Amino acid sequence: MKKETEKKQKSNIGKKILFAIVLPLIFICMIMIIIFSFLGKNIFEEASNIPIIGSIFASDASVVTTEDLQKQINQLKAALSDEQAKVSDLEFQLEQKEQELETVKQENIESDLVNQEVNSENLEEQSITDEWAMIAKTYENMKPKNAAAILVSMDEPTALNILRSMREKNVAAILEKMPAENAAKFTVKLVETQ
Repeated sequence: MKKETEKKQKSNIGKKILFAIVLPLIFICMIMIIIFSFLGKNIFEEASNIPIIGSIFASDASVVTTEDLQKQINQLKAALSDEQAKVSDLEFQLEQKEQELETVKQENIESDLVNQEVNSENLEEQSITDEWAMIAKTYENMKPKNAAAILVSMDEPTALNILRSMREKNVAAILEKMPAENAAKFTVKLVETQ
Protein backbone atom coordinates (compact mmCIF):
# COMPACT_ATOMS: atom_id res chain seq x y z
CA MET A 1 0.00 0.00 0.00
CA LYS A 2 2.72 2.24 0.76
CA LYS A 3 4.00 1.80 -2.72
CA GLU A 4 0.70 2.70 -4.21
CA THR A 5 0.41 5.81 -2.16
CA GLU A 6 3.92 6.77 -3.11
CA LYS A 7 3.04 6.35 -6.80
CA LYS A 8 -0.06 8.44 -6.40
CA GLN A 9 1.91 11.13 -4.63
CA LYS A 10 4.54 11.13 -7.41
CA SER A 11 1.88 11.39 -10.10
CA ASN A 12 0.20 14.12 -8.11
CA ILE A 13 3.48 16.07 -8.03
CA GLY A 14 3.78 15.75 -11.84
CA LYS A 15 0.20 16.93 -12.25
CA LYS A 16 0.79 19.81 -9.87
CA ILE A 17 3.87 20.90 -11.85
CA LEU A 18 1.93 20.61 -15.11
CA PHE A 19 -1.02 22.63 -13.85
CA ALA A 20 0.98 25.12 -11.77
CA ILE A 21 3.87 25.93 -14.13
CA VAL A 22 3.66 24.58 -17.69
CA LEU A 23 0.04 25.37 -18.55
CA PRO A 24 0.22 28.95 -17.22
CA LEU A 25 3.43 29.53 -19.26
CA ILE A 26 1.74 28.30 -22.42
CA PHE A 27 -1.29 30.47 -21.66
CA ILE A 28 0.93 33.58 -21.07
CA CYS A 29 2.81 32.96 -24.35
CA MET A 30 -0.44 32.68 -26.28
CA ILE A 31 -1.72 35.96 -24.78
CA MET A 32 1.58 37.71 -25.62
CA ILE A 33 1.42 36.51 -29.24
CA ILE A 34 -2.13 37.82 -29.56
CA ILE A 35 -1.21 41.21 -27.99
CA PHE A 36 1.84 41.69 -30.20
CA SER A 37 -0.19 40.71 -33.28
CA PHE A 38 -2.68 43.46 -32.50
CA LEU A 39 0.21 45.91 -32.03
CA GLY A 40 1.53 45.03 -35.48
CA LYS A 41 4.65 43.27 -34.24
CA ASN A 42 5.60 39.84 -35.40
CA ILE A 43 7.06 38.20 -32.33
CA PHE A 44 8.77 35.54 -34.43
CA GLU A 45 10.70 38.19 -36.41
CA GLU A 46 11.73 39.88 -33.16
CA ALA A 47 12.80 36.51 -31.77
CA SER A 48 14.89 35.88 -34.90
CA ASN A 49 17.12 38.82 -33.87
CA ILE A 50 18.15 36.96 -30.70
CA PRO A 51 21.36 35.02 -31.50
CA ILE A 52 20.53 31.47 -30.42
CA ILE A 53 16.75 31.59 -30.62
CA GLY A 54 16.92 33.41 -33.96
CA SER A 55 18.06 30.26 -35.78
CA ILE A 56 14.86 28.52 -34.70
CA PHE A 57 12.60 31.28 -36.06
CA ALA A 58 14.62 32.14 -39.17
CA SER A 59 12.40 32.63 -42.18
CA ASP A 60 13.22 32.46 -45.86
CA ALA A 61 12.64 36.24 -46.15
CA SER A 62 15.52 36.97 -43.79
CA VAL A 63 17.98 34.79 -45.71
CA VAL A 64 20.12 36.88 -48.05
CA THR A 65 20.85 35.27 -51.39
CA THR A 66 23.92 35.73 -53.52
CA GLU A 67 21.72 37.37 -56.15
CA ASP A 68 20.69 40.02 -53.63
CA LEU A 69 24.30 40.53 -52.65
CA GLN A 70 25.32 40.84 -56.30
CA LYS A 71 22.57 43.43 -56.87
CA GLN A 72 23.83 45.40 -53.88
CA ILE A 73 27.41 45.19 -55.17
CA ASN A 74 26.31 46.44 -58.61
CA GLN A 75 24.37 49.30 -57.05
CA LEU A 76 27.37 50.25 -54.93
CA LYS A 77 29.66 50.09 -57.98
CA ALA A 78 27.29 52.38 -59.90
CA ALA A 79 27.17 54.81 -56.99
CA LEU A 80 30.97 54.69 -56.75
CA SER A 81 31.40 55.42 -60.46
CA ASP A 82 28.95 58.35 -60.13
CA GLU A 83 30.96 59.73 -57.23
CA GLN A 84 34.21 59.25 -59.16
CA ALA A 85 32.72 61.19 -62.08
CA LYS A 86 31.75 63.98 -59.69
CA VAL A 87 35.27 63.99 -58.24
CA SER A 88 36.77 64.16 -61.74
CA ASP A 89 34.48 67.05 -62.63
CA LEU A 90 35.38 68.88 -59.44
CA GLU A 91 39.10 68.30 -60.07
CA PHE A 92 38.70 69.75 -63.57
CA GLN A 93 36.89 72.79 -62.17
CA LEU A 94 39.63 73.16 -59.56
CA GLU A 95 42.33 73.13 -62.26
CA GLN A 96 40.43 75.79 -64.21
CA LYS A 97 40.13 77.97 -61.12
CA GLU A 98 43.83 77.53 -60.38
CA GLN A 99 44.66 78.59 -63.96
CA GLU A 100 42.38 81.63 -63.61
CA LEU A 101 44.08 82.44 -60.31
CA GLU A 102 47.52 82.21 -61.92
CA THR A 103 46.36 84.47 -64.76
CA VAL A 104 45.04 87.03 -62.28
CA LYS A 105 48.28 86.83 -60.27
CA GLN A 106 50.31 87.39 -63.44
CA GLU A 107 48.12 90.35 -64.40
CA ASN A 108 48.59 91.79 -60.90
CA ILE A 109 52.35 91.41 -61.20
CA GLU A 110 52.33 93.13 -64.58
CA SER A 111 50.06 95.88 -63.22
CA ASP A 112 52.41 96.38 -60.27
CA LEU A 113 55.37 96.66 -62.63
CA VAL A 114 53.54 99.25 -64.73
CA ASN A 115 52.60 101.17 -61.57
CA GLN A 116 56.21 101.08 -60.42
CA GLU A 117 57.37 102.40 -63.78
CA VAL A 118 54.78 105.18 -63.67
CA ASN A 119 55.75 106.04 -60.10
CA SER A 120 59.40 106.03 -61.09
CA GLU A 121 58.67 108.36 -64.01
CA ASN A 122 56.60 110.61 -61.74
CA LEU A 123 59.46 110.71 -59.24
CA GLU A 124 61.89 111.57 -62.02
CA GLU A 125 59.58 114.31 -63.28
CA GLN A 126 59.16 115.61 -59.74
CA SER A 127 62.91 115.52 -59.27
CA ILE A 128 63.41 117.46 -62.52
CA THR A 129 60.71 119.93 -61.52
CA ASP A 130 62.38 120.37 -58.13
CA GLU A 131 65.74 120.95 -59.84
CA TRP A 132 64.21 123.60 -62.13
CA ALA A 133 62.55 125.23 -59.13
CA MET A 134 65.89 125.38 -57.33
CA ILE A 135 67.60 126.89 -60.38
CA ALA A 136 64.69 129.33 -60.84
CA LYS A 137 65.05 130.41 -57.21
CA THR A 138 68.70 131.17 -57.88
CA TYR A 139 67.75 133.38 -60.83
CA GLU A 140 65.00 135.04 -58.79
CA ASN A 141 67.62 136.04 -56.21
CA MET A 142 69.76 137.71 -58.95
CA LYS A 143 69.26 141.19 -60.16
CA PRO A 144 66.79 141.12 -63.11
CA LYS A 145 69.37 142.71 -65.46
CA ASN A 146 72.01 140.01 -64.76
CA ALA A 147 69.44 137.19 -64.95
CA ALA A 148 68.15 138.55 -68.30
CA ALA A 149 71.69 138.65 -69.77
CA ILE A 150 72.38 135.04 -68.73
CA LEU A 151 69.03 133.73 -69.99
CA VAL A 152 69.46 135.40 -73.40
CA SER A 153 72.88 133.80 -73.81
CA MET A 154 71.83 130.20 -72.95
CA ASP A 155 69.91 127.73 -75.13
CA GLU A 156 66.23 128.45 -75.51
CA PRO A 157 64.70 125.26 -73.92
CA THR A 158 66.77 125.68 -70.76
CA ALA A 159 65.90 129.37 -70.49
CA LEU A 160 62.18 128.56 -70.98
CA ASN A 161 62.26 125.89 -68.23
CA ILE A 162 63.85 128.34 -65.83
CA LEU A 163 61.32 131.08 -66.69
CA ARG A 164 58.39 128.64 -66.30
CA SER A 165 59.62 127.70 -62.82
CA MET A 166 59.81 131.32 -61.64
CA ARG A 167 57.12 133.52 -60.10
CA GLU A 168 55.32 135.82 -62.56
CA LYS A 169 56.56 138.97 -60.83
CA ASN A 170 60.20 137.92 -61.26
CA VAL A 171 59.61 136.76 -64.88
CA ALA A 172 58.15 140.17 -65.68
CA ALA A 173 61.14 141.96 -64.16
CA ILE A 174 63.63 139.80 -66.12
CA LEU A 175 61.73 140.16 -69.44
CA GLU A 176 61.70 143.92 -68.89
CA LYS A 177 65.49 143.95 -68.76
CA MET A 178 65.90 141.82 -71.93
CA PRO A 179 66.23 143.24 -75.42
CA ALA A 180 62.73 143.63 -76.94
CA GLU A 181 63.07 140.93 -79.60
CA ASN A 182 64.33 138.34 -77.05
CA ALA A 183 61.57 139.30 -74.59
CA ALA A 184 58.98 138.90 -77.36
CA LYS A 185 60.42 135.52 -78.41
CA PHE A 186 60.40 134.19 -74.82
CA THR A 187 56.89 135.56 -74.18
CA VAL A 188 55.52 133.78 -77.26
CA LYS A 189 57.20 130.52 -76.26
CA LEU A 190 55.93 130.76 -72.68
CA VAL A 191 52.37 131.30 -73.94
CA GLU A 192 52.62 128.38 -76.39
CA THR A 193 53.76 125.90 -73.74
CA GLN A 194 51.08 126.75 -71.20
